[in-house]
Amino acid sequence: MRKRLVLSVVSAAALAATVASVPPAAAGPRLVPGPWHLTIKVRESSGPGCPKGAVRAYADVDDDAYHEGFTVVYDNYIAQAGGSSRPEMARQSCQVTLGVRGSDPYTYTYAISSVDYEGSAYLQNGAKAFVSAAHNFQGYDREPVSFSFNGPYDANWKVTHQTPEERLVFLPCGQERYVVLTTELRVAPLTSDPSKVSFISMDGGDSSLRTDYHLSWKRCP
Repeated sequence: MRKRLVLSVVSAAALAATVASVPPAAAGPRLVPGPWHLTIKVRESSGPGCPKGAVRAYADVDDDAYHEGFTVVYDNYIAQAGGSSRPEMARQSCQVTLGVRGSDPYTYTYAISSVDYEGSAYLQNGAKAFVSAAHNFQGYDREPVSFSFNGPYDANWKVTHQTPEERLVFLPCGQERYVVLTTELRVAPLTSDPSKVSFISMDGGDSSLRTDYHLSWKRCP
């Protein structure tokens, strides 16, 4: 399968997606560099797209050795339809619960400010694939962002979702809540040849495809 890198952007409506039950972040101290030490641990993964042990996560370090985010890699996370594909393969979902802890949670707190989603897709003419994704602190709700691809399509893809600074939701200082990541992949054959397979994937098990979560930090009051 021929691969080429493409950049997609979500719609203005998706970019404006906000937390339903959490108010916008209150005005506070200016943003600061991330901590020197950040611990990331996968507490749980569930769903047909990512059974236990199928997700890896690790902290990202910038050029100044500050931790400005973390990366999640999925293993064999794929939705497909057509050919001999089983009907349940057309929709795959995953929920990951992460422990994310900075070196001093009583002095600094963080919000997820942007996410780079990466994957690949191979779609027959007439098929369509959908991706839905959301992130939130445990106990909070957040509207998912969604995007789609139309066949014919044969490429790697990357989509970046940026949250405006005034809509950032920071973890309350001193609290320890898990970060919950939810994603769903879906393929609709529509008018494509039913004998041919179409798929969309976020599988990074044997490639460089990954999902990067970028954090904004600020000092606690």
